[in-house]
Amino acid sequence: MAAEFTTLLSSKSSRTKRRRIHDNVQRAILEITSDSTQFTTPPDGAEAECEDATWDVADSEPDFPVNYSVNPDGSPTGATVFTCANIFEEQDVREAPISSESECSDTSDHDSDEFNDDGLADEISNWAKQCNILQSHVGALLSVLRKYHPRLPKDPRTLFETPREVSVRELTAGGGYYHFGIKQVLQNMRTRGLLELLPNEHSVMLQLSIDGLQLFKSSAYQFWPILGSVVNAVRQYVFEVGLYGGCQKPSDVSEYLSDLVSEMKQLETDGIVFGDVKYSVSVHSIVCDAPARSYVKCIKPHNSYHGCERCIEDGKWIAGRVTFLSTDKPLRTDDSFRNKADDDHHIGESPIACLNVGLVTQFPLDEMHLVYLGVMRRLIMCWLRGPIETKCRLPGQSVRTISDRLLSVQRYICCEFVRKPRSLSEIDRWKATEFRTFLLYLGPIVLKGILSKQHFRHFMLLHVAMYCLTSSRLCSSHLDYAQMLLSKFVQEAPELYGPEFVVYNVHSLIHICDDARLYGHLHAVNAFVYESHLKQVKKFVQHANNPLKQAVKRIIERQNGEVHAEKHAVRKDVICQKQHSSGPVCSSISCVKQFMKLICSTCTITSSVNNNCVLFSNGDIGFVRNIVQSDGDEVFLLCERFGSVGSFFNYPCKSEDLGHCLVATKLSPTLLAVKAAAIASKCLCLPHDRDSFVIIPLCHI
Repeated sequence: MAAEFTTLLSSKSSRTKRRRIHDNVQRAILEITSDSTQFTTPPDGAEAECEDATWDVADSEPDFPVNYSVNPDGSPTGATVFTCANIFEEQDVREAPISSESECSDTSDHDSDEFNDDGLADEISNWAKQCNILQSHVGALLSVLRKYHPRLPKDPRTLFETPREVSVRELTAGGGYYHFGIKQVLQNMRTRGLLELLPNEHSVMLQLSIDGLQLFKSSAYQFWPILGSVVNAVRQYVFEVGLYGGCQKPSDVSEYLSDLVSEMKQLETDGIVFGDVKYSVSVHSIVCDAPARSYVKCIKPHNSYHGCERCIEDGKWIAGRVTFLSTDKPLRTDDSFRNKADDDHHIGESPIACLNVGLVTQFPLDEMHLVYLGVMRRLIMCWLRGPIETKCRLPGQSVRTISDRLLSVQRYICCEFVRKPRSLSEIDRWKATEFRTFLLYLGPIVLKGILSKQHFRHFMLLHVAMYCLTSSRLCSSHLDYAQMLLSKFVQEAPELYGPEFVVYNVHSLIHICDDARLYGHLHAVNAFVYESHLKQVKKFVQHANNPLKQAVKRIIERQNGEVHAEKHAVRKDVICQKQHSSGPVCSSISCVKQFMKLICSTCTITSSVNNNCVLFSNGDIGFVRNIVQSDGDEVFLLCERFGSVGSFFNYPCKSEDLGHCLVATKLSPTLLAVKAAAIASKCLCLPHDRDSFVIIPLCHI
């Protein structure tokens, strides 16, 4: 062996020397290992297994390390002597797992793997339900993971606990209905931590919603879900009470609502028990659009001569539509409705009449469909495509100016707005939230100087009234004022836009204040949350085969799912996120931590240009430059305060009298530390002139 090393070291190339040394050492080790296998004796009872393992070692490259190197002159760096004893010691170490102690360790590892597989299955199930992952995709994922986690189920239906069959009640005129049950759903939500009532509450107040949902563009098949929520809960979640599916609207409303009515009768009598506490159950309100309200209440549709739900007004046919021009007719009441005092208004007996529900007062006029998709959309369409003789249509240049103004403020829109403003060229695709943003916030700014003085002042009547009714800060104190503004808006509309403008939606503006007076503010009884949930229900259907059963199974799967306590826990007053160390600090605060984001109960505040404007409880308005936490864990906002605030408009009142649409100037560069608890409202801040801004406190959150 020494002679071979000497021969190798006499080579000229150091790389060749290292390669040849390595090859010869490897060959020598293999020969020694091969010779030693005939002297090794396997343990008792494991002859065959050990023999196979030994021959595997002989036929493969050894696992123990071989590290040889040479000096620059070609001499070895250190002599490493290989003996049979060294090799056998290494081999003994590798064969050690045969001991009984190692077997126990293997068993423990296997049990741990089984436990992890069960936890992994729950994680996959929750992830798939929260992200609406298709079952086919989950099945493909399981087929991959089962190679490494064999305890996972093969079929996603096992993972989701999908029921094999659901019993759908077939209706007489066609279609099917499945009733999830109010009591069962509420108890399920209580168990999963999704239902926590406000302190000192001894009743469950339900808000119901009924509406139609078209599933396919190429088919008449549609859903009519019954949705619900608990309005006096700490956090309001929408749940499914029942679901109808068919190629047309349920022809018999009594048959359609029979399960709901019978269960509500029992709940009104017996209540519901959570733990050891019994709670009474009542209907708070039933939120629907106008066609659904007329269907459920069994009254004339909204476009009929006796279609007004709040007053006894006889409509008039003008320019191809029914209009309601009067504003002082006698009002309907719950008692007069039950007694059918105006027989021309009714077409049958509503199944809801047997419940403790006011069929006038507890069917609020939904602001989403009536005001935003109804009146506001109608106004804009008159400005864009209205009749020339009414002199309300805008020229093309004015329309382009409004569109440019809308697009220019996109970067200043807060994160509380679901959609950023779009051009008027896309008006046919605007959603209800976009019309709301236009009416409550952007309209006065983008229309100023574009509309004629009369039309602009008329629009401002609607703007101010709806802002007051939507704002929880202004609603109770400005109800009568808003009522007066809306009545004036309806009375002036025929002169500006023609009598055909005053259709059902416009006329109903004079009645919407009654709902704000009864329910506190209009935000409490709108359909936005239910319309958003309908989108989720539509996603439950993946193909045209038995759409109703598909949706029912998906809903049951989600009702059976686990809920992460962290996600659904009641929020703290403020939560700080995204810690950093590069912001400005204030000498008066012993700053321990700095944050980029502050999450309050109703809004999110950051130092970015679209989310940093805040109105404080003392009336000050400022820009947030940093969010800090003191050594006492108290959160402060470091702000630059505006020194002067004025009105943006003076009609129908000064905007500063409402604390709305304020022109703020003289921004002070001095940082002031304000406690996070002093936040009154987040504001939308839009640039006005060179050094001024228009400040609008958010009212829709």
